[in-house]
This record gives sequence, structure tokens and C-alpha cells, in this order.
Amino acid sequence: MRYAMFLSSLIILFLLIPLGPFADEYEDVIYLRNGSVVYGVIIEQISGISVKIETETGDLWVFSYNEIDKVTKENIGDTSIIDTKKQKTPGKINRFGFLGYSKTGYLFHMGYGGGGGIFTFGGVSGVGLGPVFLGGGAEFGFGYGRWKEIRFFPIYGETKFFFMPKSQFTPTGYFDVGVQISGLPDGWFSDEHGNYFYFEGPSTTGFLIGGGGGIEYRVLPHLGFDFSFGYRGFKWFEDWCNHVGFTGGISY
Repeated sequence: MRYAMFLSSLIILFLLIPLGPFADEYEDVIYLRNGSVVYGVIIEQISGISVKIETETGDLWVFSYNEIDKVTKENIGDTSIIDTKKQKTPGKINRFGFLGYSKTGYLFHMGYGGGGGIFTFGGVSGVGLGPVFLGGGAEFGFGYGRWKEIRFFPIYGETKFFFMPKSQFTPTGYFDVGVQISGLPDGWFSDEHGNYFYFEGPSTTGFLIGGGGGIEYRVLPHLGFDFSFGYRGFKWFEDWCNHVGFTGGISY
């Protein structure tokens, strides 16, 4: 009887021994159709709709099923998998290839002439080289106050820096150089006495320069939000005009 109890105790003890170093450790791996590979732990999966995964960096990603090639579990201890992870930078953004930004903003005039400012709408597109983006942009703007009725068409080249280029969230800096076409529209106007006259609006093209910094936050590998604050100056006929601007938009 004692022998049987001793044997049973040994079997139970053996079953309770932690398998730690002898057990395989696995992680979830999502292979995307665009060639990216994301490693982590799947925390939510809605059949036929989406998969949510948390990476080792703490980032949360949600992928629709039409973005996914396959979902697997892989052995963390497999050397080949570890090498692949280093090459693919798991769960992080590689800012290489085509990048674009659609944005809207407002420029506050700094100086004489009644203040006011300019509303702008536009975008930038170009090539990402990891920590650096090189591209060109154009905008349409209209003003009020000092710039009332004036239309603006800035065209510029942009250099942008990503200070944490492989992260979902990164501070940015940018520098713009270009030209700005500005002018008043043609049309009929009236003076304070009610007299109408036809006015042919003047236009001018002047040098433009700008720069500043901001934040980019990617919610998906090819979709995010971009916010920036900075300076823009341009030549308006014989004057040099200074502005402080805020910009917000979508990055893709």
C-alpha cells in the first residue's frame, strides 16, 4: 500500500514539474498580402472580419481579413524565425517607398495690416527613405483680415524627418522651399457709395520658405494622422510676410 502511494506521489510530482526550459514558446504571426509580417499575441479575432494583435513593443494593430495572407503560430525559439523577425522589424513601420499626406491648416499672419490669416488645403507626395521623406506639394489657400479676398497657390519641395521611423508613433520635422502664386480674383466690386466697378485683380509670384515639427501616428501600416506646427514666410510684391501655422491631415 505504501509502495503504491509512493509511486502515485512520484507520478503526480512529475506531472506538476514546470516544463519551462523544455517547453516550446509560441507567438502569433500574421503574414500580410503586402509582404509585411507582424509578430505578437492575437487578443481579438472576429471571424471573416478582422484580427487584432498586440506586438512585443505594445503596439495594437487591427487588420481586416482582405489584408491578411495567413495567420500562424511559430516557435519563438526557432533561430530562423528570430532572424526573420530582425529583418522584418516585427510590428513596426518601415517608412520606405511611396508616402503621401492630405492636409488642411491655418496660417496666422504676424505683422502689420490688420492681422488675419490664411486657410489652406492641399497635399504632399513623394518617396520615403526610412528616416527621411523627400517629396513635393501644392496647396490652395484663401484668407481673411489682411488677406481678405486673396487666393494663394503655394508649390514647394518638402524634406521631412522621422525621428523614430520604425515606430507607430514618431515625432517629425520638416523643411519646405518653393514659390507662392498669389492674387485677387477679377470681378465687379462696389465702393462705400454704392458705385460698381470692374476690378482686374493683380497677381504676384514670390519665394516661399517654411519649417517646423510635429507628430505622426499610424493606426494602420498605410493609414495614419499627421499634425504639425511651424513657420512659413513668403514674398508678397515688395513685402516679406511671416506666418505661424497649424496643420492636420491624413498620412498614407
